Parts: sequence; structure tokens; C-alpha cells
Amino acid sequence: MFSNLVSGGELHVLPADVVTDAGAVADYLNRFEVDFIKAVPSHFSALSASAGFAGVLPARSLILGGEAASADWLELLGAAEDAGCGVFNHYGPTETTIGVVTTRLSRDGAGMVPIGRPVANTHTHVLDEALELVPPGVASELYVSGVQLARGHQVKIRGYRIEPGEVESVLAAHPSVARATVLACEDTPGDPRLIGYIVPADTTLGQGREDLAHRVKRSCGQAAGVRGPVGCGGAGGFAAHRQREAGSSRASGSRV
Repeated sequence: MFSNLVSGGELHVLPADVVTDAGAVADYLNRFEVDFIKAVPSHFSALSASAGFAGVLPARSLILGGEAASADWLELLGAAEDAGCGVFNHYGPTETTIGVVTTRLSRDGAGMVPIGRPVANTHTHVLDEALELVPPGVASELYVSGVQLARGHQVKIRGYRIEPGEVESVLAAHPSVARATVLACEDTPGDPRLIGYIVPADTTLGQGREDLAHRVKRSCGQAAGVRGPVGCGGAGGFAAHRQREAGSSRASGSRV
């Protein structure tokens, strides 16, 4: 969205009743002469199965992202190239502000869909468990560095992606709270929980306890499961918990 708007483009967000209708999508693209589309591969494949691949292609570029593209895509690239439309693969986790590697796909892809090379101001490394580089062809983990990295980290609680920093902001916005921090803790393997620590603005929270619990639930939606009372502690306790590694929720201190 940002790159489109700062380059003088016009952003189109198709209505929910249009994006699942292949004929309506094809008509929309033709009517508004859309140049670029970014779509999930499986969604675009479903649309093209009904309206034909050429019918739902944009005028200039199709960008795939959000999930892995299957090798079947390589068989469709000929039609895209004949229509003058480039097809790009775009990959990156949420923690890197989405796309960090990209490439233009071609028909001679040797039966596989590459994720590409790093974009500007980004570096990627394939490392083993000891954080050492692995030889080419060895399966391991992809590490990303660069300006796109988000501060802090996103976590999943009960299947929902939660940003601890956003929950911190909700807690800190309460008039009875001076400072707050939120950690992802996993006392039981496979059962991560968010633990919030606060420094009250005065000696006690008073009626603010119930209000804090309500605010957290409203912020986290179905991922929320606030248990127990809100504890109170001093600034020293807050600082100690801010520094400790998220690995246990049994420490003393201000807690939500």
C-alpha cells in the first residue's frame, strides 16, 4: 500500500462480495485497468479456474505472497508472459514487515518456485542450530536482518497472533498505571501465555483491576484469557522483569 501511494498510484480494495466471484474480479480489473495485483496463490488459482488465467491477470504485474506457491504456477507463466504481465514471488514473515525477499518467476524454474533474493537494506542467512552458516542445499532455518525487522516480536496465543507491545500500550493507557510491560511466557511447553507487569500510579489499583482485565480482553479478542488478580509492585520489580528472559511466569511483581 505504501509504495503504491507514494508513487502516485491508486489503491483498490475489492469488496468482500467481489473477491470470491471470478467473473466480478475479471470485470473489475478490466473496468478500472488495474496494473498490479498482490494475491495469495491459492486464491488466485481458484479465480483463474473459473474465469480463465488471462481473465484475472493485471495489466503489468502479479505479486504472489502469503503462502508458498506450488510448482504448478510455472506452467501458467507462459500465459502471463504472452499477456505482458510479470509474475513475482514475494516472501517474508510478519516480524519483518512482510516481504523481504522477492524474484520474478520464469518458465524455466527447474520444477520449483524460488522465493528470491533479499530486497534493499535486508540480509538473509540460512543457519543451523548453532547459528552457523550451512552449505548450499542443506535444509535449515532462514534468518533475516535489516531495517524491516519489527521491534519486539509477534507471538501466537491460542492460535491468534498477538503483539505484546500493543497490549502494553493498552495497560499503560489506564490512568491507574504508571508503566507496563508484557512478556510471552511458556511454563507448560506448547501453552504460551501473556503475563503483564505494571507499576501503579499510586499505592493501589483500587477499582482499576477489573477495568484492566476488561481492557486486555477487548484488545486481544478471542485470544484473551485473563486469570487471577492484578498484582502491584514497585518500579524496581518492573525493571527486573523487563530485563529477564520470558521463560517463567512464576516470578513476583506486578502482574496482570
